[in-house]
Amino acid sequence: GHQVAFDACWGIIVSRVRIVFYIPLTFGAKYSIPVIFAMLHDIIITVGVYSIAFKEVSVATVAAVLTVLGYSIYDTIIIFDRVRENVPLMRRQPFATIVNVSLWETIRRSLATTFITLLPIIALEIFGGATLKDFAFALIVGVASGAYSSIFIAAPLLTIWKEREPEFAKRKQFASTDGDVGPTVGGRRARG
Repeated sequence: GHQVAFDACWGIIVSRVRIVFYIPLTFGAKYSIPVIFAMLHDIIITVGVYSIAFKEVSVATVAAVLTVLGYSIYDTIIIFDRVRENVPLMRRQPFATIVNVSLWETIRRSLATTFITLLPIIALEIFGGATLKDFAFALIVGVASGAYSSIFIAAPLLTIWKEREPEFAKRKQFASTDGDVGPTVGGRRARG
């Protein structure tokens, strides 16, 4: 019993480490650092709330925390992938504008996914046994934290670091001197 759970947790850990190495290869180092910060935030919040609630740590808890990591990475990558798609489409825009447009394009999907994910987890918390309740409690906290961190931690950190690059620093400077610059998508001005 415990060996199977240990092997499952070890497999999840290895897959998360692979993902952490995959992100810099696909997106670049500046994209991977905010993902790691968001993951750390989610772990700290989940474990912190779990300990404040005086819940007992078990193999199910570890599995829940590792599941939260995967969920958090997935949610952040969806946003970052949209940012990466919008960079060439919005060539003259500051990076902050690109991130804001990308967030608006993905926020409905992110929040809907979070809500739909939370429904069965809440059902497990209400109707499940003792082990399932501990697992579900950690997942509820982690999934909610993951949705928050993708939008309010990872995206702003990415913006801060990317705006220091010469290309985006020029765009930011140009936008601040030209008052008529507004967001554009695909070369067309976005409607506000």
